[in-house]
Amino acid sequence: CGLDENEISELLESSSLNIEVDLDMDEAISNGITTVPYYFIEYNDERLLIPGVFEKESFKIAFEDLTSGKMKNKTYI
Repeated sequence: CGLDENEISELLESSSLNIEVDLDMDEAISNGITTVPYYFIEYNDERLLIPGVFEKESFKIAFEDLTSGKMKNKTYI
């Protein structure tokens, strides 16, 4: 995909991104995220939380509900 293999290997073997990973983990915990993948989408003043994997049609319906105002600060399950 055009990435330098040596550079990527060095990055993965180093601990230079540990702080960023720890911050991301803390943020996930504070938002109640317990699954991967997890989608956290904000639109205007509304929030859409989608835990797990869904078919693209389910995402489309969720986005339509969010943008139309039919869904307000709810988890899409």
